[in-house]
Amino acid sequence: MQNLAVQKKTILLVFVGFLAIFGYTFSATILDLWVRWNKFDESYSHGMLVLGISAYYLLSQLKSLSTTSINIGWFGLILMFGSSVLWLLAFYASIEAIQQVILPFIIWLFFYTILGWNTAKTVVFPIGFLYFSIPIWDVLTVPLQYITTDVNGILLSLSGVSAHIEDVFVTLPGGKFEIAGGCSGLRYLLISITLTSLYSYLNYTRIKSSAILIISGILMALMANWIRVFIIILAGNATNMEHFLVDEHDHFGWLVFAITLIPLFFLAHKLERDFDEPSDKKSEVSTVDGVETTQTGSSFNVVVVIIVTFIAAFAAPSYAKFSFSSNISEVAIVNLKLDASLDSWKRSYLKNNLISTPSFRSPDTSFDGIYSNGQADIQLSIRSYQQQTPGKELINYNNHLFNQEQFIVTSSGRLSIRDTDFGYVILKGNSGQLELVSYQYLVSFKATSSRVGAKLLEVIRPLLGSPASTLIYTRIKCGNNCTNEQAIVEDFLNTSYANITPPYL
Repeated sequence: MQNLAVQKKTILLVFVGFLAIFGYTFSATILDLWVRWNKFDESYSHGMLVLGISAYYLLSQLKSLSTTSINIGWFGLILMFGSSVLWLLAFYASIEAIQQVILPFIIWLFFYTILGWNTAKTVVFPIGFLYFSIPIWDVLTVPLQYITTDVNGILLSLSGVSAHIEDVFVTLPGGKFEIAGGCSGLRYLLISITLTSLYSYLNYTRIKSSAILIISGILMALMANWIRVFIIILAGNATNMEHFLVDEHDHFGWLVFAITLIPLFFLAHKLERDFDEPSDKKSEVSTVDGVETTQTGSSFNVVVVIIVTFIAAFAAPSYAKFSFSSNISEVAIVNLKLDASLDSWKRSYLKNNLISTPSFRSPDTSFDGIYSNGQADIQLSIRSYQQQTPGKELINYNNHLFNQEQFIVTSSGRLSIRDTDFGYVILKGNSGQLELVSYQYLVSFKATSSRVGAKLLEVIRPLLGSPASTLIYTRIKCGNNCTNEQAIVEDFLNTSYANITPPYL
């Protein structure tokens, strides 16, 4: 490890240059984050504020450096190159969460690789703070939905209100409520963790104090959401769903959350007063890197170190950016045409006969049709993507096999189809109607019923000439338990599969 003395101004200029190239090469991922942060009705609308706070405290730490040294760490170079390659694979697979998670880590690796651990550890929080605005927390939405539903079931029981709970639906004499994703409380949880973490960083020196405050903030945020949902349910039940809170409850939620912050701030002050003394360590950065310099290197050596670091960080994303741009014009949209007869199944051309189509955004090829054998009707739908971009891809959180507001899954499994993998779900609608949906993802010439498996197969797709990624989908209405209908779907797919998967797929 070699120490090359440089001025603080030089480091700041190099970092600005790093950020400029960073913004250009990773622009696709950064744009996704920007769009998400500007959706002010979602859980990450505080993203711009987090970015500003992060930038402010990072700049404060860098300004506090008097002199420093380029102290190259080869392990940091390896991590940086590995991280950029991982981003490249996630980019090809359109896994936005991995792309976004890697970005702050690459920024931190710049300091670790160039300036060494002593400086890098002082910017862990300012850079790590960005993770409170990155959409990796969505995995908590469904668990929080069920927790909120169960807690409100208990509260309703204790209050003497009769309620029937099924999945995330609460049915009362006055109406039916759905504890949807927006009612999970994720937005309050994220804001609470963000605030308590920042307060702890600025005011506490003991991990115990920080842990107490952050855990208390989590509990208060959850309680605020439980109380909010409980009050809305009571108001709706008492007024036969006519209370204004039933439809307009966002502002009410923030009011309840703000009230729960009051005791949290009292706790924060008490922890600071009783367990922690005010410390100036946050504004004072260790200058060990600056005084430990034992030898001075030439400007040439400094330039070489910086160039190697930039290559490690930006070689992979630059390749992705230019290769992606060159491939856009080569995309050929194929019009999918299927035979009017698939063995004993005949197609009906009446659009109003469709049961319900899958909700997949902006496919390059789309097909919907009803096939009948005189005894049963099956809907066949195909969605295919040749050129995938963020928001226009086979596997995306906005794409759904069925309307999740109208149906719940009662069971799932795999169909018995020869030499291929088909999954199915049995749905129950609000009216009690049962339907069976079967599905398969064709990616990189492989068939899978797993969304995760399909995403992973996207990684090798460019190596195979970027074949289309496709959804094969059937839907049929059921009688009592969908047993007979499952056999019908299996017969349809076994006899027709070769004809509904064109060679280009």
